[in-house]
Amino acid sequence: MGRRTKIIIAVITVAIVWPFAEIGIIAAQAQYYANGRPYCIEVSSNDRAMYYRSITSLSELNGFTLFAPYINGGGSGSTGSLQWTFNAVIVIATGSAPEWRNWSYWHQHFDWLTRQQSKVTHLYAPECQPQVDFVLKLPLFGK
Repeated sequence: MGRRTKIIIAVITVAIVWPFAEIGIIAAQAQYYANGRPYCIEVSSNDRAMYYRSITSLSELNGFTLFAPYINGGGSGSTGSLQWTFNAVIVIATGSAPEWRNWSYWHQHFDWLTRQQSKVTHLYAPECQPQVDFVLKLPLFGK
């Protein structure tokens, strides 16, 4: 087997394995940031722009399907397609206001959101019910 063939096989393998490895990375990061506190994970709602919904299975966190959709801004140029939601957010119960963090593919962890950032992106109240060890209670595949 030639060097070029080995490289092609390696690239294809990474392209197939990475999206599923992302599930484990997100789950581990969620557990880390929650640090024993109740939390839940929400993803962009496909049927309602700028809204989130709770995940129902771990498979929803794979790199093939986890993305922030673009919405039609009604204009052209820089206002044609807009992205107003995050790929995924973790909501951590703190006893007072919830702590919001958004999943960053670039950083490979949940970035903390200020109250201002939460308000601007319509994160007022969680759509999901925070639980201790949320991801550990989810099935691998949904219905």
